[in-house]
Amino acid sequence: TLEQLRLIFEAKELIDQYCIEEFGSPAGFSDLKKVGLAYTTTENKIGLAYLDCEATSDVMGRFYSWEEAMTACPDGWRLPAESDFHKAAEVVTGKSLSLMEDWKDVNGAFMVYASFNGDQLWEYWPAVKVSNDSGFSALSFGWCNLGEKKFQGVTKSAAFWTADEVNTSQAVYRYMVVDKPYFYRGIGDKENFGASVRCIKIEE
Repeated sequence: TLEQLRLIFEAKELIDQYCIEEFGSPAGFSDLKKVGLAYTTTENKIGLAYLDCEATSDVMGRFYSWEEAMTACPDGWRLPAESDFHKAAEVVTGKSLSLMEDWKDVNGAFMVYASFNGDQLWEYWPAVKVSNDSGFSALSFGWCNLGEKKFQGVTKSAAFWTADEVNTSQAVYRYMVVDKPYFYRGIGDKENFGASVRCIKIEE
């Protein structure tokens, strides 16, 4: 079977805690499913809200260190490996892609045009064909330097942790920027780099 990415959308809330559930057909991208959010429990509030303001969490989600990301998913779900993103990218584009490279002409299939407070989150650029064919619906909420609480790339980029480690201090994330046609591969500091989290259903 093929594990695919799907967006949580409910009552027009835009949340970074997304789910990827096992599904055997690309049509499964259209199915929506909401699960509990790890950060909503008082005893387990992990990750950093945008501008360190808790009121932004329901709209923008939270930014997690890699260690936090590894524990952020609810029971029965896990942080996706880079290979999970790779499978989904190959399915929606019909291309053969190298796992550990930047994927050209892929990011548009994972991006969605949306507005927040009247501002379009992904500005139009001819080089990027936004189609959201995957149903992943990535929103441009950027990333964060957790140590300095410095937020970057809002309205211009999006970043998502994978479960893949590079070494004891670094791990892999996937990211996209508004004016480039690539789904990039990045290496981030496990403690200081803050990215969004999506979860994949654990196979039984």
